[in-house]
Amino acid sequence: MNELRLHVERIVRPIVASTHRKNRMREELLRHLTTAFDEALEEACADPSRRAIERLGGPAALRSELQETVPRWERLLSANVIFRPLTAMEAAMGSPEDDRHLRLATRAGLSVAALTLPLLLLIGVGLRIHEPDKNTTELVTTMLPIFCLAAAAFSASTYLFRRTGAHRMTDVSCPAPAWVKAGLVSAHIIVSLSLFLGTVGVTLTSLAVNLPRLTGALASMACEPLLYLIAPLGFAALVYAMAQERRQYEAWGHLDIDS
Repeated sequence: MNELRLHVERIVRPIVASTHRKNRMREELLRHLTTAFDEALEEACADPSRRAIERLGGPAALRSELQETVPRWERLLSANVIFRPLTAMEAAMGSPEDDRHLRLATRAGLSVAALTLPLLLLIGVGLRIHEPDKNTTELVTTMLPIFCLAAAAFSASTYLFRRTGAHRMTDVSCPAPAWVKAGLVSAHIIVSLSLFLGTVGVTLTSLAVNLPRLTGALASMACEPLLYLIAPLGFAALVYAMAQERRQYEAWGHLDIDS
């Protein structure tokens, strides 16, 4: 039966679609193969697995047919064209066999920069539209080092994350419990934030920025009760996501389709 599952995975894995849709494809193809396998057994076939695979049809034709059933918007999202920086960031934190820690950490930092710099531009454009009398150039110039520091902090934290071997523990192939993996990723995020916040104050001071207003804004944010729900809810969501990812790996992801 493992041969049948491997054949299904060779067909479905290259398809650009959501995980939910691809799992439905896998289940349907496996059901057809199992039926054909049972029929071959009844016919006393010497190799029922091979007969079932032949009856199903060629992988390339089936893959092309299944790909056509996927809507364009789903293909776009599943191909990560929009969220390409996030994909690069995940790749930088993963790759347990890759020991190029500094290079991958730098790539992770650049991914964060690619995500945050557009926010800087949006802030500048928004201020120019709604408050044309204010000096938006000065504000954007002040905020630019902050976004750069965010990228540098994540890059440094990713380097430590990989250097300590934590990236191997969080890899989907590792059988560690989901809460352990979520804890390591959370530690990575906390270290990134600590490095970021620790350097922002120094940078703003060196730029002679008026800090009391910023401090008051942070204090008012700290009084928001919903803020204290973010961490536990985020951790719970992370545990669930990693548990689901591990189940997917155990069911289909561990199969080597290149063998």
